[in-house]
Amino acid sequence: MTDIQYKVAKTVREAASLMAAAKGKGRILAGGTDLLVQMKAGMVAPGTIVDVKKIAEMVSIVEKKGGFTIGAATPAAVIGEHKKLRKAWPGVVEAINLIGSTQVQGR
Repeated sequence: MTDIQYKVAKTVREAASLMAAAKGKGRILAGGTDLLVQMKAGMVAPGTIVDVKKIAEMVSIVEKKGGFTIGAATPAAVIGEHKKLRKAWPGVVEAINLIGSTQVQGR
């Protein structure tokens, strides 16, 4: 078993730098469900895990003219509770609510 470095990025630029430094052996941790299952199954063996959950843009919902931008690490529970998003995109919110248990949606 090889050692795994765990890094927490605070900016998108820092995450990109950490991934570049991993030289193809890095994996992004946004929620963790898929990555952890893949690691346990031996499908991936990252040398570095870069956690992006502390990057503001990755865990936000921003309303823009004509729509929304949802950060890649925004928990499903947060998406489901966003009133304007529920009204504008009910199908998206319904689909999000079908993914995983309450515990998984809160990650």
